[in-house]
Amino acid sequence: MKDYGRLWEVDLTTGKVTKDQISQDVIRLYLGGRGLGARLLLDYLKPGTDPLAPENVLMFISGPLTGTPAPGAGKYLVVTKSPATGAWLESYASGRLALELRYSGCDVLMIRGRAAQPSYLWVGDGAAEVRDARDLWGSDAFRTEEILARRFGDPAPGIACIGPAGENLIRFAGINSDFFRQAGRGGAGAVMGSKNLKAVVARGTKGLSCADSEGVLSLLSAHIDRVRGNPVAVRRRGYGTSLTMNATNEYGMLPTLNYQRGTAPEAGGRINAEGVGKAAYHTRGCTACITPCGVMTHTQGPLGDQYLEGPEYETLCLLGSNLGVFSLPYVCACNLLCDQLGLDTISTGNVIGFAMECFERGLIGTGDTGGRDLRFGRSDLVPGLIRDIAYMRGFGRDLSLGTRSLAAQVGQGSERWAIHVKGLEFSAYDPRAAFGGGLIYAVAPRGACHRRSSPVHVVRRTSVLYEPDGQARVVKDLFDERSIQHTVLVCDFIGRGAPVSADEYGDYLGFTIGEHFTGDELQEIADRIETTIRLFNNREGLSRSDDTLPPRILEEPLPDGPARGKIIGRANLDRMLDEYYQLRGWDPAGVPTKETVSRLQINPQTWLSPQRQAVSG
Repeated sequence: MKDYGRLWEVDLTTGKVTKDQISQDVIRLYLGGRGLGARLLLDYLKPGTDPLAPENVLMFISGPLTGTPAPGAGKYLVVTKSPATGAWLESYASGRLALELRYSGCDVLMIRGRAAQPSYLWVGDGAAEVRDARDLWGSDAFRTEEILARRFGDPAPGIACIGPAGENLIRFAGINSDFFRQAGRGGAGAVMGSKNLKAVVARGTKGLSCADSEGVLSLLSAHIDRVRGNPVAVRRRGYGTSLTMNATNEYGMLPTLNYQRGTAPEAGGRINAEGVGKAAYHTRGCTACITPCGVMTHTQGPLGDQYLEGPEYETLCLLGSNLGVFSLPYVCACNLLCDQLGLDTISTGNVIGFAMECFERGLIGTGDTGGRDLRFGRSDLVPGLIRDIAYMRGFGRDLSLGTRSLAAQVGQGSERWAIHVKGLEFSAYDPRAAFGGGLIYAVAPRGACHRRSSPVHVVRRTSVLYEPDGQARVVKDLFDERSIQHTVLVCDFIGRGAPVSADEYGDYLGFTIGEHFTGDELQEIADRIETTIRLFNNREGLSRSDDTLPPRILEEPLPDGPARGKIIGRANLDRMLDEYYQLRGWDPAGVPTKETVSRLQINPQTWLSPQRQAVSG
């Protein structure tokens, strides 16, 4: 396959760089992006490795379309073992780094070991080098990007870096790119921090060539024409992902007051699409984007003049309605602080919401919170809490544990409203409003995850929202569609806003890397990927008992919205799990059967090339 499958392995402990070419057979089985990440983590990581140990691997992975004109092909994927869950972690970001790695000659950058001192990794044409970053350690993510961009001049390199949260090994620290883009979920930033790795910097001049450039441009032109009249794409350009809040509020799945309610009338015109639209002044798209959704906003708030790309829906919800905060300037201030300090806004909003409910119920008091009257709606307290989390100060040290561990510390039955799956806090959808959404969260391999799909898409795919039967088929189809997108590695919105079909992705692959895949072949690859990741999680000790939901979501009805009074219940979840496992070819315990593993060709194999090229770092 043309210009894809180049693996660079960097050992930070020794500075050694090893290059290899992934075999064509493996690429045909796993393709790229999420698929290669699944195979590589299963093969390269020793079972039972501590996520924050030097032996953990951290991978920055492109897709076969990355750096080409294919729509939405400006993203990179981070794969590692999660410090939040102890399981599989995939986290996505847009940014210049994705392109520059490929243009340098690297498709998969695998990092292991631990540098003796704070360092950054420079990747250039055909070479990688570990460099001193002691002058950067302690800087926030924005400052780090500014320094590195000036250091390497024009044109600016691709940069991924961590802030103080990653340096302090916060379990929900993210990795920042291009200031406002984050690989946020699951603690990948803490893995970087554990390796004494402040940043990855890349600039490449090798470029890429396509197998059929005219074919790529012709198909791209058709998709640009298609998107011009698409109402979803048009509205996304005006409002970004804030539009989602209008839908979740209508469907009764908008997390409010730590998931105690599913609607928030107070959000209207303030922190929903209309509110964001009033503050918007520009729209920004990623490289190769034909449906730009990055809305730039300007507000006056706690940080003075606040300029931001966003806030995105998840942030508007988890740092807004979930905390009883309906002030856009305060949400923007919290968003900026999380980005600067390197914190995932989703987990940050969840753990603060959990603490607010504990405070209101009398389980913790001002003696625990550093004198703070930590009730819902206290927007003035949230920026200080965010700073304290990142720097592990006072009550922030407790919050930095994450919702699952903080609930274990608080005790007193607080686990009932600790909203997480497998240790990863919920994204901004209450699945009680669509029972299939509960299955999405339960079986998603990285924990409560909106990137595999969201309950909103369940609502749009089925009219049967409050019954278990048939939900597994809808969820599997949604998962597989996203898995294909995240393996060719394009933006989710391209599949919905253009839209681009699986067969058309196959056409783009034929035009770029010279290997055509049909939609059915991509579907089989998606099945293979999901089962490979399941095998990894099984190996790391996760089982059916981890595919569950918090008691509030499983046992308590929503008090408002269209789903008022509906309860998912253990029996319904079990029925959905049974059906989902059967569709995947897994046994009732959630373990892939030998027949499935054989059918999908997930076999131990020596797939690296016979010779490995080593160069000193």
